[in-house]
Amino acid sequence: MPGLIPWPPHIWLAVSPVDMRKGADGLSAIVQQALGHKPCAGSAFVFRNRAGNRLKLLLWESPSTPRPARPPPRRRPAPDVF
Repeated sequence: MPGLIPWPPHIWLAVSPVDMRKGADGLSAIVQQALGHKPCAGSAFVFRNRAGNRLKLLLWESPSTPRPARPPPRRRPAPDVF
């Protein structure tokens, strides 16, 4: 079914497990070294943990801005100090 997912054009799945503590820089290094691709080429890269129950997505919106794999944590408002 062409056109089901219009963007990104390619989705790559890393088969070997990855340390989920890695951020965008660490996952970009894996994409460059192990997979041999450019992380900012417009493709999506999916990584899994050792147990296989969590996924992390690396997706670039533009060549200079990585899109975070998950939303930033919610922060509590600072308490009023009297």
